[in-house]
Amino acid sequence: MPPGVQRNCSRRTPLGAAFYSLTELNSAYEEVLWRLLLPRLIGGRTFLLSVGFGLAHLNSMPYGLSGVVLTAAFALTAHWIVRRSNGSIVPTIGAHIVADIVLLGMLLS
Repeated sequence: MPPGVQRNCSRRTPLGAAFYSLTELNSAYEEVLWRLLLPRLIGGRTFLLSVGFGLAHLNSMPYGLSGVVLTAAFALTAHWIVRRSNGSIVPTIGAHIVADIVLLGMLLS
């Protein structure tokens, strides 16, 4: 990322605030889709959904096969958390937001 853009993505700037807000919205959207809607549509096949979630992030950070594996592992953990929390995705939204903010911070550093 160019230094000027990187400098302007601090949480204290409008651009930075937008990045962090979009991160939070994206996390909530993905959790609703991958932990609530898709499991109901395909019968809760956790492993299949986790692999799909990983593949959906093939071009995200971290990149490549390692990113797919890490993201699929996150998804397996998130599905376990949803089951343990009586179907609530609130904890996984929080975990997803934290993960995305850490990755965004790594990208911008």
